[in-house]
Amino acid sequence: MSERAPLSELPLFAASEAEASKLEALERVERNNARWIDEVALPALYRVAGRKPFLTSMDVWEEIGEGNEGREPRALGAVMRAGALSFLLVATPEYRKSGTARNHNRPVRVWRSLVATGHP
Repeated sequence: MSERAPLSELPLFAASEAEASKLEALERVERNNARWIDEVALPALYRVAGRKPFLTSMDVWEEIGEGNEGREPRALGAVMRAGALSFLLVATPEYRKSGTARNHNRPVRVWRSLVATGHP
């Protein structure tokens, strides 16, 4: 059995290759969940972004509600990306803990709404 190379010697993905892979995955998830995204997730994102100057994907999940989660939880990444591409929101450098056990309280990005009522 051969030994694993030290991490400092392992080749890293080129940033462009990693970004391309991420985009490909987001587009695949979006294609496979288009109806749920259009009928459930995007309307929920629009409602949350209209109310809150800062939001996370967890706020959108809360708006979607139990029973409407869809079959692929990662599809919300495509929804948040669509919101950014539509000038609905913009990513901030901040992260918050998700507060849920199902994803082990992982950090989630904080987004700034560009359409929140009563907020610049």
